[in-house]
Amino acid sequence: MRPLAVLVPLVILAGCLAPPVPDPDPGTALASVLPWTLNECRYIVGWSEADPAIVQSNLPEGFAVQTGRPLGLPLPEQAARVIIGTEAFECASGSGLDGTVEPMSYASIWIPVTPPDAFVDPDIDEVYYKIHVLIPDAPRREAMSALGLSVGAGEIAWTQPPVPDSMGAEFTIEGAGDFAFELLAPRAAAAGDGFPFMEITPAGEGGADGFAVWKADYAWDGDSYWRGNGFITWPAGHWVTDAIGAERAPGTFHAGVWSFDGTLTLPSTPVG
Repeated sequence: MRPLAVLVPLVILAGCLAPPVPDPDPGTALASVLPWTLNECRYIVGWSEADPAIVQSNLPEGFAVQTGRPLGLPLPEQAARVIIGTEAFECASGSGLDGTVEPMSYASIWIPVTPPDAFVDPDIDEVYYKIHVLIPDAPRREAMSALGLSVGAGEIAWTQPPVPDSMGAEFTIEGAGDFAFELLAPRAAAAGDGFPFMEITPAGEGGADGFAVWKADYAWDGDSYWRGNGFITWPAGHWVTDAIGAERAPGTFHAGVWSFDGTLTLPSTPVG
């Protein structure tokens, strides 16, 4: 995945809907619904155009690739394309398994999709297929990994001074590879209101063990953010790079400070 409200979560077991499972005793199992909160995050989000056929061939059955509309920032109608996005966050705090983790980093790869009917929420217009999620806190990462989710440790480094001239970052997600952002000549834009979005992450290859569902609202922490164009370096040898067609590809960006508040519904319980 990008850009807070109380949301009704779904519990998904092997791709099917099921009632929520009560929280188990601590230490014996993992709750089926976890908080997913990121506070006061310095972020940069970017996306590159991609070959729709390659993207579609890497989506699980029932998911359809669609033209990009990254969190309220639609591409011009005449230039609408299938996109693959990535993002890097450095947050003051975020949700761990047993309370708040300070600080908290986060990153992922995301693709706008139309999901299968079982995932449709009439209150959410923007849905993303999300893979390779950077989870820095080991207990949460290990629990998610045990469920077959594509999560990994990683590092984020800001590599260029902030605006007005440029902005950049380099980051690594274990299991995906190395990324870099080069946002050139950013321009300020007025921050609008946030709204709910959904991201869906497969557990096991192609979602063979179900799907995790991330739901949240977002809000900018301030009156403005930054937009612009530049370049994204995508990980060598990854299918997303093949779909984009180059390791260093033109990218569209927005950056600033925002917060998320929502839930992560896991595909199964218990763990261990």
